[in-house]
Amino acid sequence: MDLVDRCGATVMSKAMADEEAKREAAQRAATPRLALQRSSSIGKRVMASKARHVYHLNIGSKTHEVILDLSKLSGKCKLTIDGQQVQGFKRSHSQTLPGAHTLDVNVKWKYLQRRPAIVV
Repeated sequence: MDLVDRCGATVMSKAMADEEAKREAAQRAATPRLALQRSSSIGKRVMASKARHVYHLNIGSKTHEVILDLSKLSGKCKLTIDGQQVQGFKRSHSQTLPGAHTLDVNVKWKYLQRRPAIVV
C-alpha cells in the first residue's frame, strides 16, 4: 500500500520498494518464450494478397503481442507491438521491452516472399 504525504505525493515504503526491485530483477532474468504464433490471409478482395503474422511472447509473467501485416503485391508492412502501431516501419525495427529485453523485427525478402524474423 502506498503512503501519501501532506503534499499528496505517494511515497513507497521500504518493503514495497524492495518488493518492486525483486519483481524487476526477476523480469530481467526471465527467459523470453514464444507462446503462440499464427499466420492468416487477411486480404479484402483477394485473400492471398496480404498476410498477418501474430506472435505472443512471454517474458516472465508479462505477455507481449507482436502483429505484422505484410502486403505481397505492394510490399507495404505494418507493425503493431502491444496494440501500438510503429510509425515508419519498412524492413526492420528494434524496441526495448520492460525488463531490459530488446525486440528486433526484421522482414526478409526471397523470391517475392516475405518472411518475418523476430528476435528477443
